[in-house]
Amino acid sequence: MVKSGINKMSLTDWLFLTAILVLSLCGLLVFYSLSIEQGWMGLLSQLAVVLVGWGLFFWMMNLDYRFWRGFGWVFYGLMLILLVAVLFLGTMKFGARRWIDLVFVSFQPSEIGKFFLLLFLAKFMAEQGETMTWKDLLMSLLIVLVPFLLVLQQPDLGTALVLVVIWGAMVFVSPLPRRYLWIMLGIFLLALPLIWINMHEYQQNRILTFIDPTRDPYGAGYNVLQSQIAVGSGGVWGQGLGKGWQSQLHFLPVAYSDFAFAVFAEEFGFVGGVMMLVLMMYVIWYVWRVGFEAIDQFGFYLAVGAGAMLLFQFVVNMAMNLGIMPVTGIPLPLVSSGGTSILTYFLLLGVVYSVGVRSLRN
Repeated sequence: MVKSGINKMSLTDWLFLTAILVLSLCGLLVFYSLSIEQGWMGLLSQLAVVLVGWGLFFWMMNLDYRFWRGFGWVFYGLMLILLVAVLFLGTMKFGARRWIDLVFVSFQPSEIGKFFLLLFLAKFMAEQGETMTWKDLLMSLLIVLVPFLLVLQQPDLGTALVLVVIWGAMVFVSPLPRRYLWIMLGIFLLALPLIWINMHEYQQNRILTFIDPTRDPYGAGYNVLQSQIAVGSGGVWGQGLGKGWQSQLHFLPVAYSDFAFAVFAEEFGFVGGVMMLVLMMYVIWYVWRVGFEAIDQFGFYLAVGAGAMLLFQFVVNMAMNLGIMPVTGIPLPLVSSGGTSILTYFLLLGVVYSVGVRSLRN
């Protein structure tokens, strides 16, 4: 990684920034396409969010990431306060209470909560040093369990799973004895029936619809079937910007967020979808590379958790657009709408880049 200064950036650093730029432009293209007949306010709003995001990215990359280590408990406490507040003060949308409306702007506490949890868990794991006992494991599990349960109350199973993935990735690369991991896996498998009966009915329907989308083609299976049609109709080169039938005629639901990949694939085809896949995989590779070159354990765990979060969200979102995973509402990083999520990604990538900037080259 580079030691300092933009003039010392390596080719991999430039490619990293370019990949982020192109992915964010892909999101703007989706907005442009969907705004052709609906006015430009949505596009301008999204452009403003992306520009603010880049400002946050450059601010975070120039600030020593070790500065945040001392505020771990503050971030964790703030996350819990926001998650509790949304249950009482949150705005109801699409049958869920996930947003806090501040009159001129609304934000989703669970999205920024992912970043706060990442910082705190990285601090906690780094403090364990070269050893990690079962007591440390239980403590780390408790740390993630509290926000996990709060997010489930919204309800938002997708984001709750992201929190578990961040924790799981850090535990997996920790010095924890492997037998503990096998024990946890066994407990999880035994708990699956209990998890199923405690899921909301719409969540169960999503899983059943994933198994057989045709069981309710005009209800629970509608989104998946329309998304598959959109992706398939794109062909090799796509139908062209603003010319996708599924998205332009509003057959594709929640096109700005959950199914942004389907819009992009319909209009830019298989080539466009593969390009997006390659760019995202490069970003994730770069993030993990930073982690394994980090000069301290805090930076290492930060990058590992960030890479796992990006990988999980990208794979799940793309897979649900293709109909090979249940619909969860997990956004496509840097592409899907949602000001809070986009700003969170830029904060995340900025702090990871800060780790790289301050790491020693081998």
